[in-house]
This record gives sequence, structure tokens and C-alpha cells, in this order.
Amino acid sequence: MEFREGYVASLSKVKYIVSDIAKDNFIDVLAFEASNDGSTYTNLFTVDYNVGSGWNTHEFDSTSLPKYKFYRFKGSGSNSCKLNEIQLYGVETIDDSATTFACTPKLHVSGATTELSPVTYDGSITPLLQSISPRYGNVVGGEEITFTGTGFGTSSSDVTIMIDEVACAITSVTETEIKCKSGERKGLHEATLDMTIANVGYVSK
Repeated sequence: MEFREGYVASLSKVKYIVSDIAKDNFIDVLAFEASNDGSTYTNLFTVDYNVGSGWNTHEFDSTSLPKYKFYRFKGSGSNSCKLNEIQLYGVETIDDSATTFACTPKLHVSGATTELSPVTYDGSITPLLQSISPRYGNVVGGEEITFTGTGFGTSSSDVTIMIDEVACAITSVTETEIKCKSGERKGLHEATLDMTIANVGYVSK
């Protein structure tokens, strides 16, 4: 997978289904790799003996998420690339480590394009999520979840958190920590997390 020019993908998780054939075709021979130039690749993980039928999941350390333009599975043995489905979880982000970034929005109307006034993103005023505890919970709800980071403010009424499309009731807020009680999740939902702060916007994850 290649991401668009000027962007990279910061991945938190990779899920994949292997073909229903011998596990030995994948163990220690199927690798997940990444690159920024499409030529030199870094091995992020190699499939091990835990591989099985159905979905297999590899989660990356939240303190050092990979950020690359290219990702691929590469096998070094016969049948090692027979994958039925692949899912990547994360965010596409601008490939720039500066604390500020300016871009010019463009308005497209009836085939005509007009450049608007530049917009500057400033990391120093952007709320940042650094960790979540616990990482997993039940579907019944009522569990206390702690979000740690920076720039959260101090007003509970300003914070909205949606986990798998279900509201998490805010119980306390400080500049570096938010606590909420999870709600009941009914039915199947894609795993999602949306955190917003009034008059500020989305929390960066």
C-alpha cells in the first residue's frame, strides 16, 4: 500500500487472514515491511507460531508507532503470500515533524478552483492523546477509562468521547487526564475512537 505524496500512515494495528493451508507456509517466512522510498524496506514484524485461521492481529507499541509511506507483506517461501484479507488501522498524516504546518485550502466549484487564505496547524495548541487504560473492556459498559495526554482543558462539559460509536460519560477532566464511564455497546461496530474538545477540535491520537 502506498500513501499519497507528502503523507505517511501511522499504524496502530494490522489484521490479516491467511489462506486455509499449512501454518508452516507462513511462520518465520511472511513479514510485514515498511519503507519511505519504496526501495529500502524495514521489517516491522514476522509471522510466528501464533498464526491461525481467521483474523490474526499485530498491535504496535503506542509509544513508537511506525510512520511510513509504503507498507507491504513479503513472503520468502512457497505459498507464504496467500492472504485472504488485510486491514490496516491508524491515521494518514502529513510527513512533517515540525510543530507547525501551513497549507492553502482550495475551493472547487463547477470546475473552477480558487485558493483560499492559508491555514496553519500548530502542535502547541493541539490536544494530544498519549495512552489509554484499560485498552480493552466489555460490551456491557460501566467501566472507567482513563485517557492520558496534554491540552485537555479542565471542563467536563467541553469534552466528548465516542468509543465504537457509543458515548463515554465524562467523569473528570484535567489538562493531562480525562476519565469517563463506558456505555453499553449493542450490536457490532467498527473499532473507533473520537475525542473532541469544544472550541478546540479533535484530539490528536
